[in-house]
Amino acid sequence: MNATTDVNAPYNTAIFYDVENLIKGYGFSKKIVQGLSLHDILKKIGETGKTGRIASHKAYANWLNPTLAFLHAELIDLDIEPITVTSPKGGVIKNVADIRLAIDVVDTLHNHPEITTYVIISGDGAYASLARKLHEYSKVVVGCAYKQSTNKMFASACDHFIWIEDPEVDNDKVEVRVSDTRSQHLIEKLNGKEANESNLIWIRINELLAAFVASKEYKRSLENGINPSVIREFIGAAIPNFNPTMLGFDRFIDFLAHAIDNTDLAIYLFPPSDIRIGLKSAKPLNSVTLSKGNIKRFGHDDCGEIRDQRIRRLTRDVKSISSNASTKEIVEKLKEVIEWIAADSEFRASLTEGVNPATFDCAIREIIVGFTNSRLGFSRLSDLLSWLTWDTELCIVQNQENKSIWKVLLRSNIPAGYATYESKMIPQGDIEEEKAKATPLTPWELNTPPKEKTSIIWQLSNLFRTKH
Repeated sequence: MNATTDVNAPYNTAIFYDVENLIKGYGFSKKIVQGLSLHDILKKIGETGKTGRIASHKAYANWLNPTLAFLHAELIDLDIEPITVTSPKGGVIKNVADIRLAIDVVDTLHNHPEITTYVIISGDGAYASLARKLHEYSKVVVGCAYKQSTNKMFASACDHFIWIEDPEVDNDKVEVRVSDTRSQHLIEKLNGKEANESNLIWIRINELLAAFVASKEYKRSLENGINPSVIREFIGAAIPNFNPTMLGFDRFIDFLAHAIDNTDLAIYLFPPSDIRIGLKSAKPLNSVTLSKGNIKRFGHDDCGEIRDQRIRRLTRDVKSISSNASTKEIVEKLKEVIEWIAADSEFRASLTEGVNPATFDCAIREIIVGFTNSRLGFSRLSDLLSWLTWDTELCIVQNQENKSIWKVLLRSNIPAGYATYESKMIPQGDIEEEKAKATPLTPWELNTPPKEKTSIIWQLSNLFRTKH
């Protein structure tokens, strides 16, 4: 059976199944046996219209393991070549299927130039480097995996991604980790109140904001004002993959100004750059109220959350790029922005007391047009800033009493009551080693288990360079 039913389509597609990833290890549950269907996966691949007829069709696992017998009939029906991977003693070695799959992909790449589309059925982040290498040879990469367990770096590296249903997940809810436990408690309370599919997304947003305002856990914080990123994280956790652009807003702050218009919330600006969300009934002293009517007037020309002359200077000194640039170029540009901010005399004076993370977000988005944290695999701004500043004199800190308050400041000036935020997205076991080398972690290593960085699959991505 082929991915496409078009008899005139060329044999230009190779499909590789990381079966060990699909079954989540050999101690898989009955739900996997009952729900995993290679027929269904192949049907979804064909429905995309991104593939031709299959020239190479391989599945990697320890096929000598009797527990995989439930897949044998499908291997025959679909003409899939089973590639058995075991240790010399017949056991299973971690990642051996990944390594063999990567080797075969590279072999196909160099020996079969007529194959132009590569389908990798796995959610493993180690394949992100492999996808980028295939792009260097002008190949199309299609990924396919369970949405809840797919590495974001691999998903973003693919030209197209096919989501398949996880047999062990009973519904479409996605568990999203949030740094603020109060948000987690609120989300748990709302779990049984999902909006009907026929309702607009605004109904769900209005419900979330109403619960946020009524929450006793956030009452004290709202009286003092909280960072907009707290609400951004809360909405993102309750509505997976939420992006204000889906509602026609380029900036989250513009979306928020519209969303809270008929609520008890208000946006307050503390000149020159601190923006907080608070209650309309408790306007803080020395603050300016922002609304959907005047938010643009206080915003930086195109991107920023506030009109900040420091960011104006940044845009004159640092050349902007598109978020479509390569990962390497984006990382270098991010470092350049951080270095400029740390060296700027006016910014440095503010960093002594602390700068709102939203200002850094504004600066980054002005220099890297269209940039989002997920571009490098981060779900939160705090994680991105933690990674960007960990080997610099700057750091991001969180107030230990009111965890809604964040600042970026000089490490030598951390005030009492604040603690440095260390992102869990950085492999802790590798920090000291990386610091010793004075080399920051590359984004594609962030979601890769430490041992994989020296594995064959990781090295393979650097073995083959495009010949000019």
